[in-house]
Amino acid sequence: MENNMTKAKGTLIILGIIDISLVIMHYSDYYFLFLKPTGYIIPLIINVIVIAVLAFRSKFSKIGSIIGLFLFAGFILIYSLTIWMMDYHYTKIDSPYDQQSLVIEYRYFALGEITYSYHFYETKLGIIGKQLKDQSISMVIRGSSGADVEEVLGIGTEEWVTDHVVRFFTWEGEQDVYLSSSQTSAEPEDITESMETFINQMEEKDIGQSITTNGNQLTIRYDQASG
Repeated sequence: MENNMTKAKGTLIILGIIDISLVIMHYSDYYFLFLKPTGYIIPLIINVIVIAVLAFRSKFSKIGSIIGLFLFAGFILIYSLTIWMMDYHYTKIDSPYDQQSLVIEYRYFALGEITYSYHFYETKLGIIGKQLKDQSISMVIRGSSGADVEEVLGIGTEEWVTDHVVRFFTWEGEQDVYLSSSQTSAEPEDITESMETFINQMEEKDIGQSITTNGNQLTIRYDQASG
């Protein structure tokens, strides 16, 4: 009997350590990437199963254990429906520098207009990722029904400007994502190079090209009527 109690305490301690670790990671913007598609459904189910087994083997009221089990099951069902309704999808692009990768979480939803939402996670091993929280991209585009969500961001045509900067050629112009959390803006030489490229595009009347500088987005527009 005493041996069983010791095993139960040990199991609860291990379960508690795992749960606390997940909570700390969540509030530090770190995530197990393999859990992202289903949220925390798998850890919740593991918790319910372990606690239910321990409860049924203990002296606790069986009726109370069954009620608790149904309450937990209802919570998991509601949480699962929420995850399903969010309908997030994931893709990964690898750095040509073989140092790290960028995992992209994306979805779209329609409320009169189509809103495309993208979140980014920096990862080195593909197991744990850190969310680049201030660099999410959201685009509201009219008349884009049926458009491929990856195409709107420009996934597949992205450019690794440096080993820490990925440039996407989105439907709303160029957008840079910085994988290094300490690097929130481009270096001066990168800005100069981008400005020179943008000026050349203006001279060639390359309509639709954009550049963002000091928080302002400049987009090439050409009035054909005025020549």
